[in-house]
Amino acid sequence: MRVCAQPIHPMPLCPRFTAPLIHLRSCSARALLPRHASYIPTQCKGGKGFGSAKKTPKQPQDRRIDREKSLPAWRRETYNFREPFHAIALEDHPDLQVLGTKPDIFLLPDFFTEEECDRLVAMAKPNMIPCLTVNPRTGAVEEDVTRTSTNANVPRRDVPTLVSKLCALGRCDERQLETLQILRYKKGEFFASHSDGFQGPATANGFKNSARLVTIFVYLNDVDQGGETRFPQLGLDVRPRKGMAVVHFPTTHGFEEDDRTEHEGVAAVDEKWLFVTWVWKDFRTDERYAEANFPSLSEEKI
Repeated sequence: MRVCAQPIHPMPLCPRFTAPLIHLRSCSARALLPRHASYIPTQCKGGKGFGSAKKTPKQPQDRRIDREKSLPAWRRETYNFREPFHAIALEDHPDLQVLGTKPDIFLLPDFFTEEECDRLVAMAKPNMIPCLTVNPRTGAVEEDVTRTSTNANVPRRDVPTLVSKLCALGRCDERQLETLQILRYKKGEFFASHSDGFQGPATANGFKNSARLVTIFVYLNDVDQGGETRFPQLGLDVRPRKGMAVVHFPTTHGFEEDDRTEHEGVAAVDEKWLFVTWVWKDFRTDERYAEANFPSLSEEKI
């Protein structure tokens, strides 16, 4: 779990109620991928969205694998979760694709439009600052050595259309959204392996005794070399494609962290832009993180 500092005005610092899985009509929905697999989205033949997976298993005969059984017994026992994960609006996204089921990882092509992506990048570009974090030992705000990208925080009032999309997908109130962030990775920049979840109730980023239930990130540009999102425990790489969202569930409603969702941002070769937020169990109530404290990045709204 990582806790990133976010801006508190005036100093701008960086930072499933369960439901049955519906029938997925994507031409390439995949519940399991071989280990190690690299998911490289391309246009599907005769269907919408992205869908080919470049498979590079070390042993060709191992084309399907139960990831849970592949873990040591002591690790499998830790995944008997007592409480459910959060339910997102799967039925509203017929092109949604399944990258994994243990744990659930979903991909949504074209979640943001090309225009929305371009406008987000243009809005954020003049406002990027180094990513900072709070030192857990000293409490000091310092540069985050595990994440070398730059960051801009986006007030919800700047992007009302996107907030509506996020809340509809996440089946949540906008007050459950963590501060919206845009990240830029230049050549060589990376985000070391980490989990977005917390074990037990957490107080962070304006939320008190709560939990991150859903991670949603959206790629804002196509990236041909480097910059994959890697899930090391699953043997899965996802190559960034413009407007494509990736969704996973770091914590249950019972405050149980699922560390199988551990992921990293592979070092960039081509420049990568990323939009990210998290759905929390409760509302953001710490006034220091009130949306009014975040300066607008642009007069134009998205």
